[in-house]
Amino acid sequence: MAHSEEHHPQTGTPPINESLIIDTVHLEAARQSREQKERDEENRKRQAQHDRLMLYVTLGLLVANLITGFAALYQAHASDISAGAAKSAAETATKTLDAMNTSGEATKVQIDRLIAQQERTANAAAENIRQAREGLAVTIEQSRATLEAGSAASRVDQRAWVGIGQLIPRPDVFKVGKPAHVNVGITVKGKTPARDIETYTYIDPAPDGSPPPFSYGARGHVFLGVLFPDNERFVVLPISAVGEDVLSAATLQSLIKGDVFLYVHGQIFYKDIFGRDHWTTFCQCVMNYEGPVNFGTCTEHNDEGDGRIPKYTPNPLTKWPPAKTPISH
Repeated sequence: MAHSEEHHPQTGTPPINESLIIDTVHLEAARQSREQKERDEENRKRQAQHDRLMLYVTLGLLVANLITGFAALYQAHASDISAGAAKSAAETATKTLDAMNTSGEATKVQIDRLIAQQERTANAAAENIRQAREGLAVTIEQSRATLEAGSAASRVDQRAWVGIGQLIPRPDVFKVGKPAHVNVGITVKGKTPARDIETYTYIDPAPDGSPPPFSYGARGHVFLGVLFPDNERFVVLPISAVGEDVLSAATLQSLIKGDVFLYVHGQIFYKDIFGRDHWTTFCQCVMNYEGPVNFGTCTEHNDEGDGRIPKYTPNPLTKWPPAKTPISH
């Protein structure tokens, strides 16, 4: 299970005053708390300024949409009046035709032409009304899409991004009969804090050619809460997770020979300041067991996304361990 790192004094080194360490930790925690409050206030001011800017932009778009809408409605109203006038004229012409049935064939032809002309005018007015309504609907939809795109871009620009930072082996060289562990840094990037951070972090052995299990439960669960940008907290993974409190000669030899590899892997869940859920997965292979220990990034299980995390299925064609140059931390 992940826990805080303990320091074991070496032979011949005087013991450390634990009360002094506790006072120092309390002072450091108070300092970090003040700094976090200052950063939080700065983030709040920055967010308020950004929100005002977005409000002005939204109001500008709304005014433009209203002007366009009123213009379209005015045009539609004018077309409607024209259509009514044309219809009234057509009706008048029809009545005139009835009254002039005895006036002769020439008069009837002229009236027929007048009726046809008025009908064409009425149809054109109706078409103008239809086009004006469709144009207004398109304008409203485009404005809505613009507002949504602006809001989404703002969320991406302002949100927090949580991932792993430093990987620190302790000690730098694994030795037989000595305890060992790996410190996994959890860090935040972006412009605003991440909150409700939960990690499931493991160090697991796997035979050469096989991936680690990538299954997660309460054993590696750590709740970190809120973490501000450019800050880092460490989760400690002791090698006791592989079944030994200290490294045995057989285990270390199998690691050096490459029969077995250790993998540091896990999942991170968190929320941004907008209340949206995000996740991160990571996998690093422990390498160079003869020292100094370093790490290589796995080919798979290093990803991030939004909402619910999808079920991971290993690619059967992926080679384990990663066949790339180790990355030192």
